[in-house]
Amino acid sequence: MAKVHSNGVVSLAFLAGEDMSASAVRYKFVSFSSSADKVVLATGGSLPAPFGILQNSPCSGEEAEIAGPGSYSKLRVIASTSLIGTGGLLYCGSAGVGERQTSASAYAHAMALEAVASGSAIIEVYVLPPGAISGAAS
Repeated sequence: MAKVHSNGVVSLAFLAGEDMSASAVRYKFVSFSSSADKVVLATGGSLPAPFGILQNSPCSGEEAEIAGPGSYSKLRVIASTSLIGTGGLLYCGSAGVGERQTSASAYAHAMALEAVASGSAIIEVYVLPPGAISGAAS
Protein backbone atom coordinates (compact mmCIF):
# COMPACT_ATOMS: atom_id res chain seq x y z
CA MET A 1 0.00 0.00 0.00
CA ALA A 2 1.44 3.39 -0.98
CA LYS A 3 2.08 5.91 1.77
CA VAL A 4 2.46 9.62 1.11
CA HIS A 5 5.17 11.16 3.25
CA SER A 6 5.51 14.85 4.02
CA ASN A 7 8.63 14.95 1.84
CA GLY A 8 6.60 14.34 -1.33
CA VAL A 9 7.55 10.69 -1.81
CA VAL A 10 4.87 8.18 -2.72
CA SER A 11 6.52 5.19 -1.08
CA LEU A 12 6.04 1.79 -2.71
CA ALA A 13 7.39 -1.32 -0.99
CA PHE A 14 8.69 -4.27 -2.98
CA LEU A 15 11.36 -6.87 -2.31
CA ALA A 16 14.77 -6.39 -3.88
CA GLY A 17 15.31 -9.02 -6.57
CA GLU A 18 19.07 -8.51 -6.44
CA ASP A 19 21.68 -7.03 -4.10
CA MET A 20 21.28 -3.25 -4.22
CA SER A 21 23.18 -2.55 -1.00
CA ALA A 22 26.01 -0.57 -2.64
CA SER A 23 25.61 3.14 -1.90
CA ALA A 24 26.04 4.00 -5.59
CA VAL A 25 22.77 2.17 -6.43
CA ARG A 26 20.57 4.40 -4.26
CA TYR A 27 18.64 7.03 -6.27
CA LYS A 28 18.64 5.04 -9.51
CA PHE A 29 15.68 3.86 -11.59
CA VAL A 30 14.21 0.43 -10.85
CA SER A 31 12.03 -1.95 -12.89
CA PHE A 32 10.04 -5.05 -12.05
CA SER A 33 12.00 -8.29 -12.15
CA SER A 34 10.71 -11.48 -13.71
CA SER A 35 9.70 -12.61 -10.20
CA ALA A 36 6.45 -11.31 -8.73
CA ASP A 37 6.71 -8.38 -6.30
CA LYS A 38 10.45 -7.92 -6.81
CA VAL A 39 12.40 -5.03 -8.29
CA VAL A 40 15.82 -4.81 -9.92
CA LEU A 41 17.99 -2.00 -11.18
CA ALA A 42 16.71 -0.68 -14.52
CA THR A 43 19.36 -0.92 -17.20
CA GLY A 44 17.99 1.17 -20.03
CA GLY A 45 18.36 -1.44 -22.78
CA SER A 46 17.14 -4.72 -21.32
CA LEU A 47 14.93 -3.23 -18.58
CA PRO A 48 13.96 0.13 -20.10
CA ALA A 49 10.61 0.70 -18.37
CA PRO A 50 11.31 1.93 -14.84
CA PHE A 51 8.40 2.73 -12.58
CA GLY A 52 10.25 4.52 -9.79
CA ILE A 53 13.49 5.47 -8.06
CA LEU A 54 15.21 3.44 -5.32
CA GLN A 55 15.31 5.31 -1.97
CA ASN A 56 17.31 2.87 0.18
CA SER A 57 20.08 0.28 -0.22
CA PRO A 58 18.54 -3.18 0.32
CA CYS A 59 20.22 -6.57 0.02
CA SER A 60 18.48 -9.18 -2.10
CA GLY A 61 15.18 -10.18 -0.48
CA GLU A 62 14.98 -7.09 1.72
CA GLU A 63 12.37 -4.36 1.32
CA ALA A 64 13.20 -1.83 -1.39
CA GLU A 65 11.59 1.57 -0.83
CA ILE A 66 10.62 3.14 -4.15
CA ALA A 67 9.62 6.72 -4.95
CA GLY A 68 6.78 6.04 -7.36
CA PRO A 69 5.05 8.14 -10.03
CA GLY A 70 3.95 11.54 -8.78
CA SER A 71 6.80 11.73 -6.26
CA TYR A 72 9.64 14.14 -5.81
CA SER A 73 12.94 12.31 -5.40
CA LYS A 74 16.66 12.50 -5.84
CA LEU A 75 18.09 10.80 -8.94
CA ARG A 76 21.61 10.00 -10.06
CA VAL A 77 22.11 11.59 -13.47
CA ILE A 78 24.85 11.96 -16.03
CA ALA A 79 25.18 14.89 -18.42
CA SER A 80 27.82 13.34 -20.66
CA THR A 81 26.89 14.87 -24.00
CA SER A 82 24.73 17.87 -23.15
CA LEU A 83 23.36 20.03 -20.37
CA ILE A 84 20.45 18.80 -18.28
CA GLY A 85 18.31 21.90 -17.77
CA THR A 86 15.74 22.62 -15.10
CA GLY A 87 12.46 21.22 -16.43
CA GLY A 88 14.32 18.93 -18.82
CA LEU A 89 13.00 15.45 -19.44
CA LEU A 90 15.09 12.46 -18.38
CA TYR A 91 15.00 8.82 -19.41
CA CYS A 92 16.54 5.73 -17.87
CA GLY A 93 19.99 5.32 -19.32
CA SER A 94 22.46 2.51 -18.77
CA ALA A 95 22.90 1.31 -15.19
CA GLY A 96 19.70 3.03 -14.05
CA VAL A 97 20.97 6.61 -14.17
CA GLY A 98 18.95 9.48 -15.59
CA GLU A 99 20.08 10.96 -18.88
CA ARG A 100 18.76 13.89 -20.91
CA GLN A 101 16.08 12.82 -23.35
CA THR A 102 17.32 13.62 -26.85
CA SER A 103 15.33 11.13 -28.92
CA ALA A 104 11.86 12.03 -30.13
CA SER A 105 10.88 8.36 -29.79
CA ALA A 106 12.03 7.89 -26.16
CA TYR A 107 9.72 8.00 -23.14
CA ALA A 108 10.56 10.35 -20.30
CA HIS A 109 10.72 8.85 -16.82
CA ALA A 110 11.43 11.99 -14.76
CA MET A 111 11.61 15.78 -15.00
CA ALA A 112 14.73 17.56 -13.73
CA LEU A 113 14.14 20.15 -11.02
CA GLU A 114 17.82 21.19 -11.04
CA ALA A 115 20.36 21.76 -13.80
CA VAL A 116 23.61 19.85 -14.42
CA ALA A 117 26.13 21.35 -16.83
CA SER A 118 28.34 18.27 -17.21
CA GLY A 119 29.40 15.10 -15.46
CA SER A 120 27.42 13.11 -12.94
CA ALA A 121 25.37 14.39 -10.02
CA ILE A 122 22.45 13.64 -7.75
CA ILE A 123 19.59 16.06 -8.42
CA GLU A 124 15.97 16.59 -7.41
CA VAL A 125 13.42 15.28 -9.92
CA TYR A 126 9.71 14.71 -10.34
CA VAL A 127 8.95 11.05 -11.13
CA LEU A 128 6.66 10.71 -14.15
CA PRO A 129 4.16 7.89 -14.70
CA PRO A 130 5.41 5.20 -17.14
CA GLY A 131 4.71 6.26 -20.72
CA ALA A 132 3.46 9.70 -19.71
CA ILE A 133 5.56 11.76 -22.12
CA SER A 134 7.13 10.70 -25.39
CA GLY A 135 8.12 12.17 -28.70
CA ALA A 136 9.37 15.49 -27.36
CA ALA A 137 13.08 15.80 -26.77
CA SER A 138 14.07 18.39 -24.18
